Formats: sequence, structure tokens, C-alpha cells
Amino acid sequence: MKSLKDVLNEGFGNTRFSQRVLETKLCPHGNETLELRETTKIAKDGTKTVHTQWTECLCDVAKQAQAEYLQMKVQKYDRYTTQNPDLEHATLRNFDYSADKSQVEALKKSLDYVKNFNPEKGRKLYFYGDVGVGKSHLAIAIHKEIKKKGFHSIYLEMDKIMRIIKDTWSKNSEETEGEFLKVLQEVDLLVIDDLGAEFNNQWVQERLFSILNSRMGKNTIFTSNIDLLDLEGTYSKRIVDRILDRLDYEDYIKIELTTSYRRKKLMQQLLKDRENQGEE
Repeated sequence: MKSLKDVLNEGFGNTRFSQRVLETKLCPHGNETLELRETTKIAKDGTKTVHTQWTECLCDVAKQAQAEYLQMKVQKYDRYTTQNPDLEHATLRNFDYSADKSQVEALKKSLDYVKNFNPEKGRKLYFYGDVGVGKSHLAIAIHKEIKKKGFHSIYLEMDKIMRIIKDTWSKNSEETEGEFLKVLQEVDLLVIDDLGAEFNNQWVQERLFSILNSRMGKNTIFTSNIDLLDLEGTYSKRIVDRILDRLDYEDYIKIELTTSYRRKKLMQQLLKDRENQGEE
């Protein structure tokens, strides 16, 4: 097969072409070398027509293609997002904090996280508290708000992450373990719910470390029943180091309630029903 250069030299009919590179430079993104090419058209009578043009930077095209690919993958893994009816309609606006100080502070931190979210400046949140205090409500509400702003976000429970990885081993799987882990690495925000509630062994710890290591310096949110001071009782030191990396003290959000968030909502609903029955 003839090269483009050979075709230009041979010409088309009685017309010949020649081409040379006059100058090179990096594209605005610093990823590609662009060329200023001079193409000379030589007619049958010897008349020359010279045309110069820079080659095109394809960085934006590649970036757009990568963004579309990532969005497709994120949508696929959205089906694993917690389907708890209590969380389906969870938003920051309908978070019932009443007069509890720790919940008020947790809501303020959540609102601030959404307002100042920057995919280029990784920030972590660690929601800690007993079952039913509203950790998952706030975490998934942040996830929804970040998606509304046009960013890529994935919300998964810790045990579901491990389940997806195992599913990729099936011969019928449409993606590999590596492809799934790459999506978790590249997404703008990763929310890991119920850290520590999964079955824990060496295999789980290896996968968790791989995920956390790939997300160093990136936006990540955790919810857990395990206090930061007690993490080493569950995970290896290097995993704890990755969780604590760039986690500011004020972003460790401890929620303490005398009555659980779920119980409080249930009691409020029961009282409301009783009042409605009394009016009847």
C-alpha cells in the first residue's frame, strides 16, 4: 500500500504535490505535537500553489470521548446504588435534623461540601455514628446534588463494591475487574456507604486498598459505624493511612443521637397518624 507521501509525489494526473513540516509546537493542552505543514501543488505548466496549515489538536475530542465512556459506565453501576425506600427520596432539603446539634452540624458540612465541590481539589468526608442517625441520608443526598451539577458520582455500599468485583469474574460479565476499578478511580466523587459492615478478609482488604490508593487526592465520602480511632482494629495500617490521607479534622462528622434518625421519623409519623385519627 502506498503512503500518503508517495501519492503526493506521484501526483494526480499531471498535477504533483510536495509537503514539508515548517514548524512544530505543543498543543494548548501540552499533550500533542502539532505541525505547521506546507503543501505545494505543482501544475502541468509548472505553476506552484503553496498552502500552509497547522495540524488539528485532538485532545478535546479524546477528552469528550473519555467523558462519554465514563458516563456510560457510571450509569451502568448506578443500578447498584442503594434502593432503600428511605433513601430513594433523600435530599439535603428534607433531612430532618430537628434541634439536634450534631445533625445540624452534619447538614452544614454537607451543604458546604456541595457548594464548594471541585473535582480538581480532592476533599473527603467521614460520617460516623450508630445505625439510623442519618449518615446514609446525607451521603446519598450529596451524591445526588453533585450529579445535578454535571459531575460524575457513584454511591455504593461497601459490600456491593465487593459483589460487583466478584461478578466481573463470570464468563458472562461484560466488563473486567480492572475496568470496574478504573471507573471507581476516575469518577469525580465516590461515596462508600457502610464502611466496615462488609465481610472482611485479606482479599477484601487488598481490593479496598487498591480502590483507596487509586483515589488519593480525589473526592471521596465514607459512612461508617466505626470511629476513626478504632479503624485499625478492622483494617490494615496502610488502608487506614489511605482513609485518613487529606481528611481534615473538621470533615470528620460524628452524629450522636439519643433516638435514632429512623426511630425519630417513625415516631413522628405515628404521632401524625394519631392526630389525624383524633381529628376524624
